[in-house]
Amino acid sequence: MNVLRNEFLKLHAKKGSYIFAIFLVVVSGISLVVAKKWLPQELKVDSLLDFANMNVDSLLSFIALYGVVLGAKIVAEEFQKGTIKQLLIRPQKRVFILLSKYITVILAIVLMVMFAAAVSLLLGSLAFGGETNLTAGIYSKILVYQLPRLIFYATFSFLFATLFRSAVIPIVAAIFVLFSENIVMMLLGGYKWAKFLFVFHLYPSIYDSNPLVNHGMKPMFADFSMTASLLLVAAYIGAFLITAAAVFQKRDIL
Repeated sequence: MNVLRNEFLKLHAKKGSYIFAIFLVVVSGISLVVAKKWLPQELKVDSLLDFANMNVDSLLSFIALYGVVLGAKIVAEEFQKGTIKQLLIRPQKRVFILLSKYITVILAIVLMVMFAAAVSLLLGSLAFGGETNLTAGIYSKILVYQLPRLIFYATFSFLFATLFRSAVIPIVAAIFVLFSENIVMMLLGGYKWAKFLFVFHLYPSIYDSNPLVNHGMKPMFADFSMTASLLLVAAYIGAFLITAAAVFQKRDIL
């Protein structure tokens, strides 16, 4: 627990997360003005939860990038600044030190999603009322369904940072894969073996029967369920973490 607390203290001291949180507030404010004044009639937002859902959806791409950058920098900066030596002379095992950094990244992502949701609800309550088919339960479910994708790409970046001891390569690689999702799904969706690729399983919302949640999307592979998709993503994440731990355990820091 002390190692995890130290990682959060480091994150607090760098202030980058606070700046990002302010950025989310600013973007949310702009979204509020756009939703109130400039959206066409067919896209018009009339309720608090509708605005909150729309706004969080627009913020998730930024939060994904935040997770990718944090996942890369939390490891790479220790090597670049030389502080990894002071970190590893402590009595804790290397794997616990690496795990504490990973848990910090995941918790930071979850907190940012919760913060974005809270800001969206707060701003929306100032400008919108009215009835909607979207309930608080459905809204919460939509948020939870976004977490596997955010966690996956942060883990991907975290692994590459451990392998290369640099933040640039992991960030570029993760962003490239992140923004290539649709192209990969379009090009490879017709192949049977493609069902084992992670890109087809990062959106558990497609298995939900509620059209407000799945947005009309359906699973591309009928032999997969939500549980199977989540287990596959968990297997990828587990493999990434095992590889990162194995490399970090044997890493020469001199």
